[in-house]
Amino acid sequence: MRTVLRSSILSSSLAFALVASSAHAITDPAQSPQQPPPQQTNPDGSAVVMGQPGQQPGQPVMMQPPPPQRMGVWAQARLGGGVEWHGTHVDGSGTVQTGPRGNAFAMIAAGYQLPNRIGFSVYGGGRYLFSRICDGARRCSGDPGTGVLDIEIGLLIRYTALEQSRLHPVAEIGGQIHIMPVVGESPGGSAFGFGYGGQLSAGIEFDVTSNFSIDAMLRGQLFLSGWGTRVSGSAYDVAGLFGFRIEPMLGATLYW
Repeated sequence: MRTVLRSSILSSSLAFALVASSAHAITDPAQSPQQPPPQQTNPDGSAVVMGQPGQQPGQPVMMQPPPPQRMGVWAQARLGGGVEWHGTHVDGSGTVQTGPRGNAFAMIAAGYQLPNRIGFSVYGGGRYLFSRICDGARRCSGDPGTGVLDIEIGLLIRYTALEQSRLHPVAEIGGQIHIMPVVGESPGGSAFGFGYGGQLSAGIEFDVTSNFSIDAMLRGQLFLSGWGTRVSGSAYDVAGLFGFRIEPMLGATLYW
């Protein structure tokens, strides 16, 4: 009987010890799961994003400044050449012939761009015609086999579309005058060649940087010109010649 009682007491003691040990483990802070650290906040109460330092009170927010605005002024240079039809041609044998003649030219321009994409420019340039010019009376700009210089001054109105894109179309329209200072072969001696007309051009412009662009244009010109011949002292007899030319050209523009 005593042996059974002792075994019962021993079993009860062991069970009580196991229950007490389990309760201590549950309530022990060292054995409990780790809690996340408290969320940090800025002095103004906003949460701090991990990996970013907290903003000090009163510190201004740094922002990227906008790009500088252009003044609207530009300078431009262009080179090109083309084909034109301009009156009649007299060769060395004296035969009157019609047909095209080639040219090459260079020009510089300065202009101003308005906020509505419309701009204005004034240009000047020189063009060399690879053949002399003769009117219907066979008054010519020079000796057979020679060319003639055409000094051109013009005013253009320019429109730029899709200006925010780096590659955008450009169109120009305007008028020009021509001065051809070459002594002719007419009996009284040619004073000068003079002409005037209009032009239209279109092409594309590519912005290499925010201030430098290149363009490729195709220009067409219509003009009326003639050679002034001194007759009876100070009078001039000018024979009008209707001309047309087509000129591809390449340009570079610097903006401010």
